[in-house]
Amino acid sequence: MTGGKRKKAGGSMGTPVESRTPVESRAPGEPRVKVLAREWDEAREKAAEAGNYLDLLQRCRAEFDNYRKRVNRDRGELAQVARGELACEMLPVLDNLERALAVAQDSHELASFLDGVEMIRKQFVEALSRNNISAIEAVGHAFDPELHEAVEEVDSDVVAPGTVVEEVLGGYRMGERVLRPAAVRVARAQRQAGSGCEEDTECDESGD
Repeated sequence: MTGGKRKKAGGSMGTPVESRTPVESRAPGEPRVKVLAREWDEAREKAAEAGNYLDLLQRCRAEFDNYRKRVNRDRGELAQVARGELACEMLPVLDNLERALAVAQDSHELASFLDGVEMIRKQFVEALSRNNISAIEAVGHAFDPELHEAVEEVDSDVVAPGTVVEEVLGGYRMGERVLRPAAVRVARAQRQAGSGCEEDTECDESGD
């Protein structure tokens, strides 16, 4: 009885572990542990490959976003440069129109010509304004080397030293970018009293 129970208990173990492994996943006689290890390695390799593809996709997406931003920025800068170059080409024309107006105002005999030229000047200024191009304010303002170019210093008792007293050539800018600084005359600092030789006897002696 005891032996039969043991035999029955032994028979309840069922099919050996090796026979439970699917036939298609291993070679005949190959241990199931080895098959599982191989399948695990394959799964790990596929997971690593999928991770590499995901990383590559994310990098490509980031690079494309950067490229798109760079293209948009470059496009805007090129447009700004193109408008600036066009404005620089047109500014001499505006200078000539303003000179013609100055001559016509002195003659008083070319009223119709004056009106026509004035209309052209206004149209030209409006065209510049539509392209975000405006004149730089100069006369009456403190000299600013970023906006003005001093061509001469002059004496003035009306304004403070360093103030622009006359505009020789108009300056223009597009937005915050200076296309051409204004050529101006600036009030010089007054000499301090006593800086000459009138109080120095040595000057008289040196002149003898």
